[in-house]
Amino acid sequence: KIQKTYGQDCIKIIQDNPYILASDIEGMGFISADKIAMKLGIPENSEKRIEAGIKHVLLQGGLNGHCFLKINQIFNESFNVLRISDKNLISKCLLKLETKNEIKVVSLYINDEKRYYTNKIYYDENYCATKLKDLISNEVDFDSQNLEYWAECNGSGKIILSDEQLNAVKSIITNPVSVLTGGAGVGKSSCTYALVKYLEGTGKTILLAAPTGRAAKRMTEVIGKEAVTIHRLLAWNPFIEGFT
Repeated sequence: KIQKTYGQDCIKIIQDNPYILASDIEGMGFISADKIAMKLGIPENSEKRIEAGIKHVLLQGGLNGHCFLKINQIFNESFNVLRISDKNLISKCLLKLETKNEIKVVSLYINDEKRYYTNKIYYDENYCATKLKDLISNEVDFDSQNLEYWAECNGSGKIILSDEQLNAVKSIITNPVSVLTGGAGVGKSSCTYALVKYLEGTGKTILLAAPTGRAAKRMTEVIGKEAVTIHRLLAWNPFIEGFT
């Protein structure tokens, strides 16, 4: 796989910078590349090593649910991965990565601490923000009189919603995009049930989807209408690596 990627000069390329394996070869991460580098005699404080280690730290941050890391998090994680405690050297390598456009650095406000992103997560986040902005600008078709009457009758009658739940459902109906969130047992499922029943009563076509099969099954049980996983709803096709 390595030879196919780099051709006849692969040994020379790897000897010059084994850390490119982590970004170019699928299945070859930083840890494996670092072992090769150490056997080749590359110094532990090599800037190539530190730059690759920082990109690895940001990548791991993403896998742990972080869109970005701040400088102290990078210092701490870099020490865990690289055993390098020289903050000036790490800062220098961060600046080089930013200059080479290999990472994204964002400050949203004056004096705001810098936020360090992998390129992929940075562009993914911007894509999602753009799509949400487009959706939020849409008009919502609803009958305000019908909605108020429904609210006065407290939904379907099968479940009794609290004032907070009713307001949540009304807000979802009147806005093009909503996020309904809360801990276990606060009434999210009841709100979703009431929302679906209201929309069905107005003649809307509804699709129910959830991130996992377990969540889809739970949604089906609560609402009494089939829910599917998001990837099944969108018909993921692995051959084209896209949705049909």
